[in-house]
This record gives sequence, structure tokens and C-alpha cells, in this order.
Amino acid sequence: MSNSEQLRQLRFGIYARKSTESEDRQVQSIADQFATMRDTARQRGLTIVEEGVMSEAKSAKTPDQRPVFNSLIKLVEQGTIDGILAWKSNRLARNPKESGIMQQLLIDGKLKAIV
Repeated sequence: MSNSEQLRQLRFGIYARKSTESEDRQVQSIADQFATMRDTARQRGLTIVEEGVMSEAKSAKTPDQRPVFNSLIKLVEQGTIDGILAWKSNRLARNPKESGIMQQLLIDGKLKAIV
């Protein structure tokens, strides 16, 4: 089975984050991130099962400051989703603790893809 076929069998959650840092370092708006990831999912035939509350405007420099990120991790641990769609990977984790959580979920096979 090809990688594309494997991805189409997964259940994805969309996660968007806009940093609270200075305006000159801002990325696409949360709405733009969601639109981009919905288009990506549609083009690649991916199934989105969770997106309603998966956004926040918080810095990711310090661990344990993002309740929505924590909810996302719980969805993966519970088996509700097994893939994450994010505009860029740096929207997910920018500190060693949360990067380690994501890596461990991948190693354990609970998180099967980040697109």
C-alpha cells in the first residue's frame, strides 16, 4: 500500500496556532491556516474528524501553556485521531518537552502522521 493510501485511512485533526509574539513575526491567521489545511485534506483525500476547537493564540516557547494542544494530545492518546494536519510543524511544538511528547507518540505508533 502506498503512503498516500495509508494517509487516506487515517483520522486527522487540524491544529492551528498563532503566536502571541510581536506582530512582525506573525504567521498566517488561524482562519487562513484552517482553510489551507482543509484544501490540503480535500486534495489528498484525507479524513478530518476533529477541527472545531483545535486553535489557539498562544506562544509555544514555554511548555504546558496551551490547553488546546493538550486536548489534541489527549485525542491522539485516546485513539480518536491518529494524524494531525498543521500549516507548519512549528505550529505544534517549539519547546523540548512538547516536541518530546510528539516524538514519543510517533514512536509508540499512536500518532501515525503529521501533514
